Amino acid sequence: MTFMVWTEYRHLKEDLIQSSMTLLKRDMATLQRELEKDFRSAHYEDVGDAISSRGANANYRTLVAIDSTGKILHSTQRAFIGGQAEALLKEFDAARFMQLKGQHRADIQLEPDESQITAYFPLTMTRNTNEIRSLRRGALFLVYDLNNDLAEIWAHLGHLSLQMGIGLLLALLVWLACLNYYIVRPLGRLVRATEAVGEGELDVRCETVGIGELGELSNAFNEMAGQLKLRFEQRLVAEQKLH
Repeated sequence: MTFMVWTEYRHLKEDLIQSSMTLLKRDMATLQRELEKDFRSAHYEDVGDAISSRGANANYRTLVAIDSTGKILHSTQRAFIGGQAEALLKEFDAARFMQLKGQHRADIQLEPDESQITAYFPLTMTRNTNEIRSLRRGALFLVYDLNNDLAEIWAHLGHLSLQMGIGLLLALLVWLACLNYYIVRPLGRLVRATEAVGEGELDVRCETVGIGELGELSNAFNEMAGQLKLRFEQRLVAEQKLH
């Protein structure tokens, strides 16, 4: 049963990871379009609102928009805004971020412990005419936490294991009851009947007829006991005639 539960867990976990990857790609593609549109029109409050709206999803543990220097422009957590991603976010990988700027395509990876997904999505930002050194390139950095969903999978499997355990226990009890009724009890009666015949009680018969070979054995015993009684009676008659 443990093997079955573990196999089911791996199957459900793989499905969870694949569906999460698909969700991330779809949601971040939508968010990219929204943010780039708002950056072009200098609607920076809309950018913040678009990112903050994702904060309602507990799986989005970290979601920030950063510029090419790694400065956090917007975040689902206000305390991060204005800081450096490399200093504030332990999952942030500067090397992956630099590579992202060079190839300008999304970088999504499942972390080795398979408990979270980290992703970098490129952003194109239009220059702000009010800032001389405004930047055109940036990125969305995301940490997607799988622990809540994994906990639900374990809870589901725990409930399933409990049901399977109860089912196996009931099946075992039924099997033991059948074993006792059809085999153990008939054998016990057959043993007692054999002992009684051995002590000279030739009228004893095996009352319980079992199934299969046990039934044949019971019939053979009854026939044997009948033959023994018949021979004993015949011997008594012969002895009386002899006297």
